[in-house]
Amino acid sequence: MRTGTFASPEAASLGAVQATKADEFMWQVADELGMPNLTHDADFQLFCLNLHDTSSPSQAAEEWNRR
Repeated sequence: MRTGTFASPEAASLGAVQATKADEFMWQVADELGMPNLTHDADFQLFCLNLHDTSSPSQAAEEWNRR
């Protein structure tokens, strides 16, 4: 199950989740890598957050592999 950021405290208490562009990008990069569990890794999350406006998912996946 994919998770995103909560839109508001009220929505969070109701269990509503709104995925951001950065969340979608992170999932796409993880899919490119064939490693969906990376989405739970804080370093990977920050890595994707920093690249989501400047790279494609495939470019980010290549860069992650070079780390």
